[in-house]
Amino acid sequence: NSQHQAALIVIGKHHKHLWEHVILSVKATTSEKRLRKKLEKLNKFQNAYGTILFFDRISVIQAMQKKYPKAKDKFEEWMHQAQGMVQINVWTALRSFGIGASLQHYNAEINALLNIMFNIDDDWALRAQMPFGTIKTLPEDKDFIPIDKRVKVKS
Repeated sequence: NSQHQAALIVIGKHHKHLWEHVILSVKATTSEKRLRKKLEKLNKFQNAYGTILFFDRISVIQAMQKKYPKAKDKFEEWMHQAQGMVQINVWTALRSFGIGASLQHYNAEINALLNIMFNIDDDWALRAQMPFGTIKTLPEDKDFIPIDKRVKVKS
């Protein structure tokens, strides 16, 4: 029950500015060959209604490591697992209201901006971004490994 997860929800001008920054960063670091496709994707994120930014509060994890030294090496793994649970629960909740979302990882491109723009505590480590809004198109079909190759049941 460490409650180390934190979130920031940005909408309106803050949401637009966030993705403008990502787009400028990607333009500066992406080859011409790959840029057009990346920009198409980033423009979709910028045109979303808002973005949820997911963080871990590192001092909370460090405190837990000190409190439980025998499990110290496990806390980073548990932190990531707990963060994934929060993200999938938020995604599922949004979808239950007919809102679409995707999970992105443009952390390097926006870390500095977050501190300047939103006065984010240095203790908050950015993990992911979830742009959300109206569903305009359904995701493309994906190939999946057959379920019997991934799940086994023993009774």
